[in-house]
Amino acid sequence: MNKIQPDGLYIYFWPDSFADIFCIEVCGSVQNLHEKRSRYMPTHSRIAIKIYRKWLEEKIKYRTKMKARWEVTGLSFWEDGFDPKDLPDSWEFDIRMLRVLYFLPDEIYQKWYFEHDPIGYEYFSPHSKLAKFSSKEFTILFQSMSRHSHFSTVIG
Repeated sequence: MNKIQPDGLYIYFWPDSFADIFCIEVCGSVQNLHEKRSRYMPTHSRIAIKIYRKWLEEKIKYRTKMKARWEVTGLSFWEDGFDPKDLPDSWEFDIRMLRVLYFLPDEIYQKWYFEHDPIGYEYFSPHSKLAKFSSKEFTILFQSMSRHSHFSTVIG
């Protein structure tokens, strides 16, 4: 299994042992972009994410407090009385949906925009937009990344 550690990673775990993944990659050159893109190229084999108990137990800042990562994941199987020590050292989730947002230097973005067609899971933005990550513009972009955007009618 290849080890990929993107610059940003959001994971939505589903109870049926699969996950939706949103990666953020900040690129400094075209060569760096090509190397990072190659990590996510479509494959005919299984794509999975391996989660380590140690990683889930790490404390992260969540809103105003420090919490264990497993406490903020929203997984339904973290019930009252859950003890992460009951988990195996690691386990795997199949990746159901992958989205990757690449941030490019502004001058590279200008050329890339006109010369390349993104693959279905790829999204691009210039570096100058990094500071506006929580803006309405990005909210709209993130909504377009939803699996619901592939359907004409949302059910439920």
